[in-house]
Amino acid sequence: MNQLQCPQCGNPITPSDQLCPTCGQDLTNIFAPKQNLDAGKTMPPSFPQKLGNANTTNTMLFVIIAVLATIILMGGAFWLWNHMQTPKEPQPAAEKQQTPPETVYVQQETKTIVVPAKKTVALYGNKTLYGAIGKYSIRMDINISPDGTVEGTYTYLKQGNWLRIYGTYEKGRISLEEFTPKGNNTGNFFGSYNGITFEGTFHNYQHNTTYSFSVTEQ
Repeated sequence: MNQLQCPQCGNPITPSDQLCPTCGQDLTNIFAPKQNLDAGKTMPPSFPQKLGNANTTNTMLFVIIAVLATIILMGGAFWLWNHMQTPKEPQPAAEKQQTPPETVYVQQETKTIVVPAKKTVALYGNKTLYGAIGKYSIRMDINISPDGTVEGTYTYLKQGNWLRIYGTYEKGRISLEEFTPKGNNTGNFFGSYNGITFEGTFHNYQHNTTYSFSVTEQ
């Protein structure tokens, strides 16, 4: 075996020396390549090591498959539960589906409608009516007898003078003659009467003029 020598002074040295014991030369660079080469050597992996890596990989694949299977089973179970909880819409009966439109129309036609009864209107008796002749406001008090006789009075509200009226009622029509307190026949009312409103035309004999009028029971 060749003895190691210091490259500086040539004296003997050992691999464990970091400095030359004779001259003090740094020997770390001389032995470093050999130490690094020895340190860099690794043993080839043995068969048991490869087997351990394969087992680890298989275990991870099994875990992943198990997790995916669990998720799928839970999703299926949730869907099934939700489907069972959802109420199904009732299916229409076959007879209702085959019912012709005419049958529905007949049922609508025969539906009962309640109509309120009309208010009874008294055609006869004492009536107090308010309204106007043309633009002049009047009040009329009349009594209509079942035999068709009509009598009473009326006045212009701004004047306050009462005039007598006499006449007849027949088939919804009233005709009244106007008289002054002295008995002079000065005009005529003629129009329709429905038990509430008396309306038509008033003819003034003295001035030969005609006005429309309308009076209603209050």
